[in-house]
Amino acid sequence: MSLTSRSIGVAALVFLVFVAVARLILPSPAEASPILTIRLDTIYVYPGQQNVTVPIYMENLADTVAGFALWMMLDQPDVMKFTGDFDTLGALISGWEFLDVRSLGGQWYDVRVTALANMVPDPYTPGIGYPQTGDVPLIKLTANIFDVPDTTTDRYVVLLWVFSDVNNFQFSDQAGNLIGAYQDTVIDTNWYQCTQWAPPPNDTVCLNWQHVYGPPADSIAIDTLSIARLDTNLIDIISGALVIHPCGDANGTGSVNALDVTSLINLLYKHGAPPVPVEAGDTNGNGVINALDITYLINYLYKHGPAPHYV
Repeated sequence: MSLTSRSIGVAALVFLVFVAVARLILPSPAEASPILTIRLDTIYVYPGQQNVTVPIYMENLADTVAGFALWMMLDQPDVMKFTGDFDTLGALISGWEFLDVRSLGGQWYDVRVTALANMVPDPYTPGIGYPQTGDVPLIKLTANIFDVPDTTTDRYVVLLWVFSDVNNFQFSDQAGNLIGAYQDTVIDTNWYQCTQWAPPPNDTVCLNWQHVYGPPADSIAIDTLSIARLDTNLIDIISGALVIHPCGDANGTGSVNALDVTSLINLLYKHGAPPVPVEAGDTNGNGVINALDITYLINYLYKHGPAPHYV
């Protein structure tokens, strides 16, 4: 192929772009109530806790889900990371024929889950019917918490869904149709710079060129691409969080003070609510919560005693 518009500075290039897009249920985004919800909850942990269960929940009101891809990332990779382990016992995808859990970044500060109910050939495994109310986990992932010092003030990790790319975040039915997606048309612009012109008198013909990111350029190619996008009017996406409490934080406020003494007294003598996580009330780290933990905490707060610590 040659370029012959050197005098104008722009040459016409024709590119044929083939984009494979799965069949879509919806032709365009629409204002409507969600038909499917993917959800992460708030998880309460303590520093250094290992093999923490991170459940993913799905509420489904309209269609059978027979496949999905989900991708999440951590906003604080210095607090926790995923292990790569998972559990499907009692989960919605228990018995599915294909399941892949991996870190796209390679360090397990993100995790991508891909699952299919049925693989060719037989036997046939059905998908997840509806309605689903989100009470049973879709899958349970596992994470390890770093030994975060009690002096660390930011103890809140957001578990973020990454849904900008439908290849990494999608749901499909038993026929392979995407659920809650639509087709979008985008403009694809490519610029090219000639690196070798033919010698005179054919010096308007380009013999070689390279792709560049914008002007100055000798040619431009404009095309339209049809891509799939997630319709967030129909797919409700709820991110979660992980909260690390210092030991002694019996009331879950994120700090240790006299109110935590009151919470432990209420727990032991007035049938009050237990700490979340419950280990936060075991101030002396002996594995049980009793009156000694109240004494230990009072000594720490008022008599310069040793700081509360986990087992």
